Amino acid sequence: RWLGLCEAARPQACGALVCAQSESQAHVQRQALVRLGFPEGWVRWLDPVQAGLQAGAGVPWGGLWFPGALRVCPGELIAALLGLPGVTRRPAAVDSLAQVADGGWSLRDAEGREVGRADRVVVANALRARTLLADLVTVERLPVLSGLTPLAGQVSLYPAGASDVPRCVLSGHGYCLPPRDGWGVVGSTYRPDVAEAVADEAGHRDILARVQGWVAARDIPWLGRGEAVGWAGWRAATRDHLPLIGAVPDRPGLWLACAYGSRGLSWSALAGDLIGAWLDGEPVPAERELVRRIGLR
Repeated sequence: RWLGLCEAARPQACGALVCAQSESQAHVQRQALVRLGFPEGWVRWLDPVQAGLQAGAGVPWGGLWFPGALRVCPGELIAALLGLPGVTRRPAAVDSLAQVADGGWSLRDAEGREVGRADRVVVANALRARTLLADLVTVERLPVLSGLTPLAGQVSLYPAGASDVPRCVLSGHGYCLPPRDGWGVVGSTYRPDVAEAVADEAGHRDILARVQGWVAARDIPWLGRGEAVGWAGWRAATRDHLPLIGAVPDRPGLWLACAYGSRGLSWSALAGDLIGAWLDGEPVPAERELVRRIGLR
């Protein structure tokens, strides 16, 4: 669906290489491909020479090549999605939710004033979902909410000039993206138990150390050179790294979609499809076991 957006927001086909981190992991990757029998047009194994040619940078142990993988630019993509017909944004902070006597939900601010009303509400505010639902659902009814964990992290952006290396997404212990508009991106850090999400020099060093362990950094001319620019933010994650998507128990018309961790765009797109299917009584576009695992268990 995103491929029909304007050019700036449209995902770009570049492929992705999930790089093995050791010879033993490379063996496991090869075994998995044989056992699962996926079509080669979707994923195939590349040995170190093949992987290096594909990426334009040395990859010591090879990896899994996904030729159809896409990369997106979140700022442009999100702006385009928010501008689609049917999407309305209202600048208001919702502090509480209250059931309406004749059905539906009233959205209220910190002073208790109603800022909106709807038959159906999807709570999609990451870690703040715990606070917003605290007066409506007990921990016993929704224990998984108590396990939501905040994880801070940063990415590093380096001036890449005219370089086009790597030529695909490289993923391993961290990741490295093909340059765009003169900038290369590498990530990311995971910082539990911190008060702030900040981008700092320690984070830049951590990211470099992660990536340099499984890719030949000398082949990427911009990596670790020049002055890095940092971006930091928060993730909301569960213990099993799966999201929470489903109807809130015993609260008709109230839904939850959060805990996307590091995969917000992917999971949020699926959450929209799932909740839309449930609301309209359509077949659910996901495997039964996955739906069970991401439910509000």
